[in-house]
Amino acid sequence: MSKYILPDFPNGGSIPVGVQPDDVSPRGVRDMAGNVSEWTASQFEEYTDSDYTVRGPERRFYVFKGGSWGSDDAKEPRIAYRGRGPRTMSDIYIGFRCARDAK
Repeated sequence: MSKYILPDFPNGGSIPVGVQPDDVSPRGVRDMAGNVSEWTASQFEEYTDSDYTVRGPERRFYVFKGGSWGSDDAKEPRIAYRGRGPRTMSDIYIGFRCARDAK
C-alpha cells in the first residue's frame, strides 16, 4: 500500500495548523486527522468488549491517537486510530498537542 499523502504536500510531511480550512471539529479543534498521531497520557489497555489481551511489554506502552501523514493504510488517517508504543519511542509521524481545560 502507498503512503497517505495530503494533496498539497506531495513529498509528505506535517502541515501548519489551519492550512486545511475544512478540517475543523465541532468544537473548533483543527487538523486532528492526517497530520501527526498524538501521544496521550493513557497507558495501553484492552477494550472491555475485545478479545485482545495486553501482555508482556505492552503493559507499559502508552497510546497515541489519530492517523498521520505517513500512515501506510488509507484507514489510519482518522481521529479514531489508536496506536501504542513505549514512552521512549519517537517517530516523525508522532507528535503531541498542547492543550488545556476549557474555562
